[in-house]
Amino acid sequence: MSRNYAFYVDTPLVMHFIDGNVPYSGAVSAKIFQSSADTVFSELSRMECRALALLRGRPKLLVDVDIFFAPGLLVSLSEDVFNLAAEIRGRYRFVVTDSIHLAAATFHGCDEFLTMKKSLKQYTGVRIHLV
Repeated sequence: MSRNYAFYVDTPLVMHFIDGNVPYSGAVSAKIFQSSADTVFSELSRMECRALALLRGRPKLLVDVDIFFAPGLLVSLSEDVFNLAAEIRGRYRFVVTDSIHLAAATFHGCDEFLTMKKSLKQYTGVRIHLV
């Protein structure tokens, strides 16, 4: 049984997609609607997006955030993910949240990590796709 192509979307790109910010929203949309592609997230991604909506004073945006995450595959942030995140942070000196997102994508076998952060391109554990 073959698995679908899987990609993990970095939090800023999720928010750009929800906000409809071009060109980021189009790039994320193209990946999401790619046939047989699985969009992968963690609870950290969802929490960050919900917090941003509240920080912006837009509580009604929480509904859009929840709608966006509903069809995606939610992966766990297990001890193994956090151990890998520590290695990533120690080696690459990424911020904690980026290290956790990259570890989740890597540990759960994602084919690609979509981001707008050029600094993450140096990571080699998963293919980094700059948007």
